[in-house]
Amino acid sequence: MSTLSYALVGCGRIAHRHIIAYQACKDLKLVGLVDTELEAAQSLAHDHGLDCTTFASLDDLLATEVPDIVAIATESGSHAPLALKALLAGSHVIIEKPMALSIEECNKIIETAKSCNKKLSVCHQNRYNQSMQYVAQMMQEGALSELTHAACTLRWNRNKPYYEQASWRGTWAHDGGCVMNQCIHILDALLYLVDRPVKSVWAKTTNIMHPYIEGEDLALATITFEGGLMAHFEGTVDIYEKNLEETLSLFGKGGLVKIGGTSLNMIEELRCDDPNIDLETIKAQTHEMPQNVYGFGHSALYQEFTSAIQNDGCPLIDAHAGARAVELVLAIYESSRTGCEVKLPLKSASSMDMKGFEPWK
Repeated sequence: MSTLSYALVGCGRIAHRHIIAYQACKDLKLVGLVDTELEAAQSLAHDHGLDCTTFASLDDLLATEVPDIVAIATESGSHAPLALKALLAGSHVIIEKPMALSIEECNKIIETAKSCNKKLSVCHQNRYNQSMQYVAQMMQEGALSELTHAACTLRWNRNKPYYEQASWRGTWAHDGGCVMNQCIHILDALLYLVDRPVKSVWAKTTNIMHPYIEGEDLALATITFEGGLMAHFEGTVDIYEKNLEETLSLFGKGGLVKIGGTSLNMIEELRCDDPNIDLETIKAQTHEMPQNVYGFGHSALYQEFTSAIQNDGCPLIDAHAGARAVELVLAIYESSRTGCEVKLPLKSASSMDMKGFEPWK
């Protein structure tokens, strides 16, 4: 297979996961690190023993070389414009979640990737967890047929020092609250495994413990899918001291499964009519122990994305999947803002629609 040139834009908190993923992918050659704070790019290169050029902007990089792949790991509000610039220049693109902060931006990215004949993947890396992949296969094989309902919960901790590390965090213009930043992972997992369109959303959001940010730190919602399947969602970053859990449960007439751990990294419960399934064996086979909530999925995503380019395949988490997760988050926001049930699909919505919505104050 041919080697593909690769550059990373954004050298902050999540960038280390991207570099680890790049280093595990033998078909990639790093040609540049980009950050508006050049020292951050230089520090990242030093920390990982990388010999590459550093740039202060994507424009500076593209003026020198157009990489085969550009990965974007900047603040959320800049994802869309940077992705569009890279696509139009001729690069395939990997984007950290969320893909964008508005329906309009998501649609523009999808249209541009298609018109430029470029591939795009979004970092909802938990899909690649062994527990998630096992349950996805079960669903495809019909082992959990006739779902009755679902529940997903993210109970994490994000304290003041976390928000002080970067001024964009918690703002409507560049981030959103916990639903857009943290909970989008569990919402994407729900969409992935249920695998049917969302029909409507009832939601309530509030801010209990983080008065220094614009966004919410707690959200509750009822999500109704086509066919009437309902799911309960709870997401918060108010949990005392440290992260507690990220849990997704699927209930059916012939069985149930509960994926848990701090980041969907283990199967906690599994019941079905298949006599060949042994819970303890499955637990042992699928249990992963990541050092943090980012898990190991970035490496699998990089491997699959590189293969999709080389073999003209479709990545598991393409632009449409990224857009669906953003749409569900924005539907939760819109329902909370209006106090009404919100029907999907959304024609227009943005995180900035929430600007000034602070009923908790």
